[in-house]
Amino acid sequence: MPNIFIPSQEGRLEAKYHDTKGPVSLLLHAHPLFSGNMNNQIMYQLYWELATYGNTVVRFNFRGVGQSEGEFSGEDGELSDANTVLDWAMAAFPGREFNVIGFSFGAWVGANLSARRPEIKKFVAISPPVGFYSFGFMTEFCSAKCLFVVGTEDNVVSVSSVAELLFVLRAQNSQGDFLMETIEGANHFFDESMKGLVTTVRGFIDSEANSPAS
Repeated sequence: MPNIFIPSQEGRLEAKYHDTKGPVSLLLHAHPLFSGNMNNQIMYQLYWELATYGNTVVRFNFRGVGQSEGEFSGEDGELSDANTVLDWAMAAFPGREFNVIGFSFGAWVGANLSARRPEIKKFVAISPPVGFYSFGFMTEFCSAKCLFVVGTEDNVVSVSSVAELLFVLRAQNSQGDFLMETIEGANHFFDESMKGLVTTVRGFIDSEANSPAS
């Protein structure tokens, strides 16, 4: 699929999408200052895995990444970008189910987006940067069904820190549904565990088993 450009407050955002006429998943990449972009392996593999099983998928570069205009903000700017692309997707694919999947820094942006946008039905946080960014706002505002995925060999984010976060979220937020999956042997980037990651995420996003798209 060729690149498209979505107008935003800071200029155009570079994006790609694959429309299968099914539920829409928005993918949010890792930290731009640590080589995060929409074409990294996790974004790329999830994009095609979800599309193959009947999901419409959108991935994009945050401001200042790739051909996206603007400069890296660090927090509010990237959340604004995600809101802009979600608005575009809702206009382009009306009446669909909308889900969000974020990796590392993108997981924190996605958590903020899911807490603010009740239209989002499911949210997946892959290697969420617990300890680097606060997820406390999810105790009050998030009503989405949420899955946190972390590798047992992640040397950036520990399994125990994610488990502690979920304990707090479950205790203080009765609206949300908070789940956790650990992938044995996986590191922060799931270098040797990509198949397990994409299968786990797709299984959560798909409420029913879909046949591969023809």
